[in-house]
Amino acid sequence: MNDDILLEREEVLGGLLNELKNQKDWRIARCKKFSLAEIIFLVLCAQLCDFQSFRHYELYGKLKIDLLRIFLPYENGIPSRSTIARVLAIFNPEKFSNLFTQWMQRVVEKSVPNEQRKVIAIDGKSHNGVQEDSLHLVSAFDTQAGLTLGQEKVAEKSNEITAIPLLLDSLAIAGHIVSIDAMGCQTAIAEKIRSKKADYFLAVKGNQGDLFQEFKDAFENKKFLKTCNVVTRHDKGHGRLESRTCYASDKVDWISQESRWKDLKSMIMIESKRTIKGKESIERRFFISSASADSEAFLTASRSHWGIENSLHWVLDVVFGEDDRVLWNKNIAHNESTICKIALNLLKMYRLIRPTATPRSEKISIKGLRKVASLSDSEMIKILTGII
Repeated sequence: MNDDILLEREEVLGGLLNELKNQKDWRIARCKKFSLAEIIFLVLCAQLCDFQSFRHYELYGKLKIDLLRIFLPYENGIPSRSTIARVLAIFNPEKFSNLFTQWMQRVVEKSVPNEQRKVIAIDGKSHNGVQEDSLHLVSAFDTQAGLTLGQEKVAEKSNEITAIPLLLDSLAIAGHIVSIDAMGCQTAIAEKIRSKKADYFLAVKGNQGDLFQEFKDAFENKKFLKTCNVVTRHDKGHGRLESRTCYASDKVDWISQESRWKDLKSMIMIESKRTIKGKESIERRFFISSASADSEAFLTASRSHWGIENSLHWVLDVVFGEDDRVLWNKNIAHNESTICKIALNLLKMYRLIRPTATPRSEKISIKGLRKVASLSDSEMIKILTGII
């Protein structure tokens, strides 16, 4: 095969396969019939094509061994389902997550259009199919590109508050806005985000009792409301009318412990009014931010944050069947979740880089694109490489 094409492939894959090849192999000699890279790559390709069990991983490999050999040798054929399960159970999932995050940093730098200012949403998701123990992963999500940038496991007997700073340490977020739900509304997390030269946009709820009450008091005060920058957006669809109004003020001295929040610049309230079948409901949400009081930008950040639920967590559950997959080992669940995120990123990058790849591809779903990958080896190679 042409050396230039191989070089391009290696650049697009960001060295991920090479990193796997270079990982220290803890297995004894007689168990090294298949390399770690060969097993991980097999599962990745199978997941791209909607094969979602150990039995199906093995089946996919036997059906597509010629395709797999374009990338890796597979001199000993295809590993059995038990070999695949055993390797995923003993491969260090934290190390694999780190490789994934490093790979994505390189891919985004090279392949994804660099928006002037992005909203990076951080949120956690539990894997409900693990029999052995609980597994909760916190992910960082580029809401504009729709890509998962990295993940961090929440330690046992802990919560997202301890995992978020570790995830932030691994990310290049300078110049962007980091949005986190109320769990991440902590002074230490705000300081960590600012130390990375990014702005925070943190939801304020009842877990911040005094702060929450101060927000309610402020936004019920007519004098305070007059200091706000105000923007309203209207939406109509699915049988409902909705208006969202953002009030943003730089008068943060209303907060009694303002100095505790690093570089705090804005207090924000977003009021959502929905009318469904003639019945109106009102919801008010509060936020703090280190960005200047810009209601238009804050409305965008608030709406964008839900992308991590709709375009990542929902897709993992419904399209990739993550929660339907009952697994006996937490390491397997963690490693499979990482592989699914890599597969999802590859599919989304394919749509970004090659917008006319298939008929009406701008509207094709992830589920549909997985079918394209399973039916066409040529398109599968393009998904894996990004080569047009």
